[in-house]
Amino acid sequence: MRILWGTIQARLFAGFGAIALLLVGLGGSSLWQASIMGGSVTELERHAQLSNAAAQLEYLVAREMQMLMEIMTAQDADEIQESWRSYLEHEKYFNQLSAALLKGGEVDGKRYEAVTHAELRKLIGKAAALHSGVLEKSMLVAYGKSKRVLDLRASGDPLNQLGKLEREVIEIDAQTDRIGEELVALLVKADALAAESYQVVELQTSRSVSTARMTALVGILVGLALATTFGLLSSRGIIRPMHAVRRYAERVAGGDFAASIDASLTGELATMAGHVQAMVAELKNKLGMSQGLMHGMTVPCVISDVQGNVLFANQACLDLLERDGKPEDAVGMLTGEFFYNDPKRETLSSRAVRDEQALRDVQVTMHTLTGNQRHIKMDVAPIHDLDGQVIAAFAIVTDLTEIQEKQTRIEQQNELIARAAFEATDVASQVSSASEELAAQVDESSRGADLQRSRLAESATAMEQMNASVLEVARNAQGAANVAEQTRGKALEGSRIVEEAVGGIQGISRMADALRGDMGELGRQAESIGRIMGVISDIADQTNLLALNAAIEAARAGEAGRGFAVVADEVRKLAEKTMSATADVDTAIRQIQTSAKRNIQSTEETAQAIARSSELARSSGEALREIVVLAERTAEQVLSIATASEQQSASSEQISRSTDEINRIASEAADAMMQSSQAVTQLAELAGRLNAIIQNIQR
Repeated sequence: MRILWGTIQARLFAGFGAIALLLVGLGGSSLWQASIMGGSVTELERHAQLSNAAAQLEYLVAREMQMLMEIMTAQDADEIQESWRSYLEHEKYFNQLSAALLKGGEVDGKRYEAVTHAELRKLIGKAAALHSGVLEKSMLVAYGKSKRVLDLRASGDPLNQLGKLEREVIEIDAQTDRIGEELVALLVKADALAAESYQVVELQTSRSVSTARMTALVGILVGLALATTFGLLSSRGIIRPMHAVRRYAERVAGGDFAASIDASLTGELATMAGHVQAMVAELKNKLGMSQGLMHGMTVPCVISDVQGNVLFANQACLDLLERDGKPEDAVGMLTGEFFYNDPKRETLSSRAVRDEQALRDVQVTMHTLTGNQRHIKMDVAPIHDLDGQVIAAFAIVTDLTEIQEKQTRIEQQNELIARAAFEATDVASQVSSASEELAAQVDESSRGADLQRSRLAESATAMEQMNASVLEVARNAQGAANVAEQTRGKALEGSRIVEEAVGGIQGISRMADALRGDMGELGRQAESIGRIMGVISDIADQTNLLALNAAIEAARAGEAGRGFAVVADEVRKLAEKTMSATADVDTAIRQIQTSAKRNIQSTEETAQAIARSSELARSSGEALREIVVLAERTAEQVLSIATASEQQSASSEQISRSTDEINRIASEAADAMMQSSQAVTQLAELAGRLNAIIQNIQR
């Protein structure tokens, strides 16, 4: 019997049997008390709900009275309609809640039981009947009359009904207030009765709770006494040997595999201790093999538990992460802190443990403690125990930093080459387009220069003809001066040479007619030269515009169009010189036209004077004195004509020189256009070669 009592099984059976009997008695008593309290709590909740419902009905009536006041004081139809809608909502909720209290039902998701208290049920029923039978009708009448009051106010009350209607509204308001006060009084009584009933049930519930508390306290004290007795009796035979085994297990858990159990054990404890020691020996063997394998790893690796704490990290991994210290210093550190210096960050090891699947070839970019960037590849696999449960995660880390940096440099170089090729393609396209447009403009300028040179040749011919005419006029003027001198001499000799004077005057008249014709021809030729000068000016303007466009396109072409920009600038300067010379020629031509007009006018006056002199000579010898005077006047006029002719001759020579200068400028402009055309052709060829080179690069 002593040996049987020495076993743990017997001691536990006796102790737990006594405690079980106590728990059965205590549980039965607790169930009985819980049943009583459950009914009390249910009744308490029902009475609390009833009291709350009575208060809600009282609040709804008060709100309906407030809605009545808002309806009666409304200033427009929208305001009265809004108040009426609010009243209908409160009326509907009052009817639903009172019906649920009398018959039972659900309102707004809450279940209400029918009121069983006779007096309280009577009060709620009376309030519901008064509300639906009297108050609702009174409210409807007040609403209709209030709307009628607003209508009469809006129409100006043509029949003087507003005063009477307002008095009726006031009477209805007073009547409705009395009904509301009666309703509120009924509901206040119902609320007080419900609160009184609630207090009674609350007192009963409090008593039940006190009884249950006392019963539980007695059971707990008895249980504590039994447990203390059982503990005292079992401590020497169970607890002390268990403490020895626990101390042994703690030393083994701390890594002391050479520990031993420092107690004399019997029965189940001796058997358990033997099995524990055998287990420790087996674990020591397997753990030694595992640690040897881990320490023999030459690649960076980390082992972490299911909570994310580092269990093992070799020196290669610490070197990769640039962490100071020994591998043992990393044990217990969270993997987020170990890899990223952020304890809250989720790592691939945590994901592998959570998802229970391996993660292979996952590339990660991170920064070491010293701030250096690392591109690493991680292979993480969960470690399972013999039961298939995940107990840790094993991660192998491969440094890809150097490979990634080389790849990044190659990609950046490829991107730069591709971007340069794209930009060069765009530049080549723009240069080619600009060259084509520039070539067209140069061709247009070349044609304008040719036309300008042709018109200048015509102008030179016309100027030569005009110069010859001017010389002829000068000779005629000199002859006229000689004749006028002779006429004056002959007139002094007397009447005997009147006929000769008449003949001379007639000759002078013919010469004057010829001179007038020549002057008219000279004016027409000057006008022709003016038109030619206008054409030359237009051509120079067009050449200047084309040169400006060519300079703009050359600027767009950049470095490739710099040479052409110089040529375009020279063309523009030549065009400006042409315009300046054309303006000078135009001024000279206008002066010639003015002189020609004066000469024509003088010639006409001379012809008139000669005709008049001829008439006087035939009429009478007495007129010889007048003829002398006329001859002197004619001599002066002929002298003026000669002077004007000389001036015209000088102007013609100036125009001729200006025309030669314009012709030379036009030739230079044509040569410049030819050089520009050659430069544009070379630029187009260079753009084609550049585009071909870019296409070869892109391929």
